[in-house]
Amino acid sequence: MGNARRKAMAARHARRRRMITIGVVIALLVGAGLIYFFVVRDSSTSPSAAGGNAAEAFEGGSTELVYADFADSRDLHRLDLEDGADEVVGELPRSGQTDAGPGSTWVVIQIVDEEDGRLVPGLYLYDTEADEEVRLGVGFEPAWSADGSHLAYVVPEDPSQCGEEACNGPRRVAVVDVAAPEPQELTEVGENNVIGWAGDHVVIQNEDQPGSPIAQTVSLDGAVEDLPMLPREFWGASPDGRWAIQSDEDGARFFAMSNGRVEGEGVEIGIPDGTELGTGGWAHDSSMVASTALDDDGVLQLVTFSPDDPEPATMAPGGESSVVDVLWTPDNDAFVFQRFTGEELEAVHCSVGDPDSCDVLLSWTRGITLLRIE
Repeated sequence: MGNARRKAMAARHARRRRMITIGVVIALLVGAGLIYFFVVRDSSTSPSAAGGNAAEAFEGGSTELVYADFADSRDLHRLDLEDGADEVVGELPRSGQTDAGPGSTWVVIQIVDEEDGRLVPGLYLYDTEADEEVRLGVGFEPAWSADGSHLAYVVPEDPSQCGEEACNGPRRVAVVDVAAPEPQELTEVGENNVIGWAGDHVVIQNEDQPGSPIAQTVSLDGAVEDLPMLPREFWGASPDGRWAIQSDEDGARFFAMSNGRVEGEGVEIGIPDGTELGTGGWAHDSSMVASTALDDDGVLQLVTFSPDDPEPATMAPGGESSVVDVLWTPDNDAFVFQRFTGEELEAVHCSVGDPDSCDVLLSWTRGITLLRIE
């Protein structure tokens, strides 16, 4: 019994070390990406299409992968996932961290901006269809609502306490409706950060009690609810706001939610003991999750699971990083995820429930940001 327990503990520690190593790798990648976006941007590296895979993966469909190529310029691409045709359809107005609003034509771009002679994080909204740009001002941590209609972000009370990418000191959470982009305060000034959405509620980290951060939901009319988990344990919530996922060193679990509140006890998600979920994304209809996770052998995989079936199904190798972007198709029957192979990044398409369908669509070393699938 004692030997078995020691072996189990050793295996758990090994898995934790693996996740720490993975985190270090992605931190280095993110750092390199920020240097590229804000400093270098002189490479001519372009993505290479995986010959014929796009047409094979989406035969009979008409779906398009929208992505930005910052390698030579700021080109906006549409990759036709029926015939593999890749077309430049526009140009973004500026380079920076770019995130697309789900189900909308808007993107948010965070850049190193200048405010009163200081370098600060600046946020811009851009409508890729109307070619319209709106400057939101100094801000960071932008997060889109599930339907792409609203954007939440953090606004500093004193921009003089900002660096190039974030700000210290008191701050508030603001929200903007992209149909009439006039920012509105969602919280009072305090130690607040945005960590996501749960339906039509913004999920924030409240650090007003030093050393004791709490996770809360805030409705668009300002109603606040505490979540029974630490902010770092909040993995994400379903687009309809009915489920939240908690992930920590003891595993992961679903919690039912209603009106921004957690209800009932958690349902365990079947990942190995002593491991945590990597990043991923919910299907638009809240039916399923695709995420990275370690398997029983300590190998990183891209898996799917749902509140109705919390036992993960392996879809494809997850690569060398637990941090991935996952984009779902409008019909929620397929997704594209980005993985790091150790040498390059790949966009991989998978049809739900069919691991044999997973194909590489694009590969690149730098300069590509996947935005959405239309």
